Amino acid sequence: MDKSQYIQPRAYELMAILLPDQPEAETQAAVEALVGYISEQNGTIDSLSTDSPWGRRRLAYTIRHEGVDYRDGYYVLAYFTTLPSTLSDIERELKLDTNVIRYLLLSYDENMGEQTVEGEEVAEALDESEDIAEEAADEVEAVEEATEEVIAEAEEAVADEEVEEAEEAPAE
Repeated sequence: MDKSQYIQPRAYELMAILLPDQPEAETQAAVEALVGYISEQNGTIDSLSTDSPWGRRRLAYTIRHEGVDYRDGYYVLAYFTTLPSTLSDIERELKLDTNVIRYLLLSYDENMGEQTVEGEEVAEALDESEDIAEEAADEVEAVEEATEEVIAEAEEAVADEEVEEAEEAPAE
């Protein structure tokens, strides 16, 4: 009995960063090549995102690829289903593709679903964090002012004490 008949296709997530300095037609051809690598291995694309929120973006750090330093990249996010035994072939194609700067291929739990945050929620969280930061800055400023006042009072008290001691000291 062949064990391969019991192996079920699994869901995977592929994030690829493509060369940013290509014309739109070449970028689209590179995306189609990525889809082709998966299709050649009898995989099915469940979802493909090349636009919002991905597309062309600034990289967190410079990536050197084939002797060129890149600060931007064209992001492609794909969710697909295929047999685990085909992953090595897909990864080999990704490594050989000169249009791919970096990629990450992960197992994906379909039950988890795509978790997205709505734009309004992000804006509210940003506003709230800005308010908290302003309050913290005001508190820091108040503490600094109070500290300066205490230091000034202490210096004044020390100066007054020195004057009193000087007046009380017998003259020689």
